[in-house]
Amino acid sequence: MFENAKTTIRIFELFGEVSVMTGLFRQLKALDFKALDFPSFSFRFMAFLVLFTFSAMTTYAGMSTEIANEGVMRPTQTIAENTRTSKDHSTLMMAMKAAGLLPTFKSPAPLTLFAPTNAAFDKLPYGTISALLKNKNLGTLKQLISYHAVAGEFDHASLLKQLRSGIKPLALKTIAGTTLWVTADGDQSLFLKDAQGNLARIASYDLYQSNGVIHVVDTVMMPNS
Repeated sequence: MFENAKTTIRIFELFGEVSVMTGLFRQLKALDFKALDFPSFSFRFMAFLVLFTFSAMTTYAGMSTEIANEGVMRPTQTIAENTRTSKDHSTLMMAMKAAGLLPTFKSPAPLTLFAPTNAAFDKLPYGTISALLKNKNLGTLKQLISYHAVAGEFDHASLLKQLRSGIKPLALKTIAGTTLWVTADGDQSLFLKDAQGNLARIASYDLYQSNGVIHVVDTVMMPNS
């Protein structure tokens, strides 16, 4: 049985499409099963399982580190922590920090954040972000970022349910004290509408956090000026 193990591993390498399993099989291929001089088949089989499990855990740990380094959001971290590590939300993190909102997004109280990407901020008129980062405008910046957050956790399913059972569009009271609206396009797609009539597409839904949920949006929402 074990004499054909390396051949079997090679077959998995040729046909496997998942990189973590490919790495695992390559590690197992390097093992010399003939050298495992155990007195019985059962002991040899148990040794194989132990080595297989250890190799899998090692490979998975390496994969998890790689994912963390790429900035993928983790449900065990807060909104503030995940925004900090997200490569698509560095402008949002800079604005959160400057506006003094990090404690709010680290708080255990659940929040729903409609998070504009860097590309969304880039759509603003040239110089807007630089101007908002000046000390005299930090109050305005705080209102702008707070306008994207709602107290409570509202995932995609709950937003759809409220839209289907109530008056459309769905009005959400933001932590800035002003209103943001959610509208539906078809059965599943959702959009935001701000106080100035701008629309934002919700590009990614249900990025769960330890203190709420993030939905990624492609446009910065603007409160009443």
